[in-house]
Amino acid sequence: MPGAIALPLQSGLDAVVGRYAEHGPLAAAFLANLLATFGDKGQLVVITLATRYDAKNVFVGAMGAFALWSALEVAFGQYVVSILPAGVVTLLTGGCSSSSGSGPLDRRSRGSATVTCRSP
Repeated sequence: MPGAIALPLQSGLDAVVGRYAEHGPLAAAFLANLLATFGDKGQLVVITLATRYDAKNVFVGAMGAFALWSALEVAFGQYVVSILPAGVVTLLTGGCSSSSGSGPLDRRSRGSATVTCRSP
């Protein structure tokens, strides 16, 4: 967009999307999701379930849940972008992400003896 202001919070995702843009939105979405969810709690749950149950059934269940959740995320994202400008959405999500990890730093800087980490 000519004249658009670059927001620092979107630079990481823009770099991933821009790098694979020639491959289309499928590749960009796949890689962004792969990088964003590497080692998350959902993967650990699937790994644990696969050690206890038939791997094929765990795979089908996990993929069904992932497909449903992704469809809801896409629908919600489209709705939010239809009522708010994309720059506002980026600032809100970046602010929420950075504030969830800044708790320990805030407490330490105020001289509190107890540091509690919050999970994002």
